[in-house]
Amino acid sequence: MKKTIFTLLAVLATCGLFAQIQSDLVIKKGVDIEPNGLEDDPVWAQIAPVAITKVFNYESPTVESYFKMYYTDEYIYILVNVDDDLHYPAWLAEDTKNEWLYDKVELYFDVNNVLKDGKGPAYIDGFMAPGHYQMAPALKEDGYGAPYEPTNVIYGSLSGLATVAYTLKDDYRSYIMEYRFPMYGFVNDLEDEMNLNMFKELPQGLGFDILVVDNDNDGASRKRAVWKNIGPTEPYSNMDNCGVVTFSDESVSAINSPRVPVAMVYPNPVTTKLFIEGDFDKIVLSNIAGQELRVTETERVVDMSGVANGIYILKTYKNGILNGATKVTKQN
Repeated sequence: MKKTIFTLLAVLATCGLFAQIQSDLVIKKGVDIEPNGLEDDPVWAQIAPVAITKVFNYESPTVESYFKMYYTDEYIYILVNVDDDLHYPAWLAEDTKNEWLYDKVELYFDVNNVLKDGKGPAYIDGFMAPGHYQMAPALKEDGYGAPYEPTNVIYGSLSGLATVAYTLKDDYRSYIMEYRFPMYGFVNDLEDEMNLNMFKELPQGLGFDILVVDNDNDGASRKRAVWKNIGPTEPYSNMDNCGVVTFSDESVSAINSPRVPVAMVYPNPVTTKLFIEGDFDKIVLSNIAGQELRVTETERVVDMSGVANGIYILKTYKNGILNGATKVTKQN
């Protein structure tokens, strides 16, 4: 009898029914937020950062990066924090035909039951392998602190569905990308529209990877830092060496506190006077190139009458620490 049981267990193990998923990252359940590219929602403070430290294909990136990731009933949220020594986004270049050459973040997803299939989101003869996704939007000039929906940059059915917010930090080199992906936007190779249960039940986990593209040579070459797939084949062409993410039933702790409203800015758009209310002791108004145009430590009103029409960033500080940032539109 014992021999029969052991034989049966061996057969089951061989069939993979007892196999454990080799997960590289287990993510927890959080709360829905509105991406703004500032990492200021309380939920992010409760999630440990994951370093993006490996080098892709013997390249030499000069960035320090990490990402955070969690899910809700309907969405997957990802935040990528990049500290760069020189920021060179595509929008600074005259020729943006090759947007893949400039500073950006590339995300990859594989939602199929079988991950190691030698495929990626690359289009071959006009056809993309189902269930594989790349999201790699060029960093836009109008993306500062404001969610925008990138188009023609997400390979697969996610175009126009994901929300992305991109904000430069004070050093004008480093930046934060904050993403929200609807689960229903992913479709596997069986043409099933994904949902939370299907993500949790993926037999080999969610295939996933992040590349931070660094370019210090004015669009001449790419130098990439990566979470898992070090090459030599790009995950765009083959995701077999990417990481694996699984979904825990555990919830992130202390996530019910709302984002603290540190400032109220009105009217926005503004023509002459911009009024700011909140808990701060310094106001800085900058253009999108990072140049400070107005600085005040006493007034709660910013005179915008002499400022040209366009988009600006208003930042508030408390005891020398940045505690808020808002996109402001000036118009006559």
